[in-house]
Amino acid sequence: MRITTERPEAMSDESFDLAVACLGYETRAVRVSDVFFRRSKRRICVGFDKNHIHNYAKNLDHFSAGGFEMHLNVSDIAFEPTVNSLLLDGLQISDLGSHSKIAVDISCFDRFRLAVLVGLLWRCVLEGRIGEVIFLYNIAKYTVPEDRFTFNTKLHPVHPSFVGSRPDPLAATVAIIGLGYEKEKAVGAAEYLEASDVFAFRPRSAVREYIDSVSNANALLLGQLDSRHQFVYEVEDCASLVSDLSSL
Repeated sequence: MRITTERPEAMSDESFDLAVACLGYETRAVRVSDVFFRRSKRRICVGFDKNHIHNYAKNLDHFSAGGFEMHLNVSDIAFEPTVNSLLLDGLQISDLGSHSKIAVDISCFDRFRLAVLVGLLWRCVLEGRIGEVIFLYNIAKYTVPEDRFTFNTKLHPVHPSFVGSRPDPLAATVAIIGLGYEKEKAVGAAEYLEASDVFAFRPRSAVREYIDSVSNANALLLGQLDSRHQFVYEVEDCASLVSDLSSL
């Protein structure tokens, strides 16, 4: 597996065998497709069965006019079989083999759908069905976080594909936590897991407003950790993040 970070200007003229986009309600939902998917041989757009608000209608018209195959109102339950059918059965990716190149705009997919896509595409790469997968991401515009506590109501694996195993049930739990700007949600997760060791990863991007918001929202947790347990990663540099994670 090769993990690299490419600058947008280096990829805008690439041709993909397949491009996958998400029909969301944010204005950024169409940005990646405008720049990177113009030369794609086949373009697919998958939508949600909820939150048809804000810029949703305009985005729908935009993707439709751009020649995307539209798959609307796809529920979470139906998402995995839908994507599996599109990628494997309908597109016959196995015929393209190791020379195929697929691009996925992950800007507006939620965590569950990201997990489904990563798991499925990873299996395809291992089986030689796909040659290269490129994930593209457009950073969201900063919005001021709510100044209130939001309780953790769910804590479970994002997808069964990522469920680990514990050969020794008495072994200590180590928590690796990616920090957001929701007030003290991260420390709540660490306490629920009763982790004996915690590593916190703070994002840093070109949208500088996020930095202070993330630090303020996680002040309690960060105050409990020494510098060896705190990492800052660049959102635009996934290769360095993988390297940091591998070093733990």
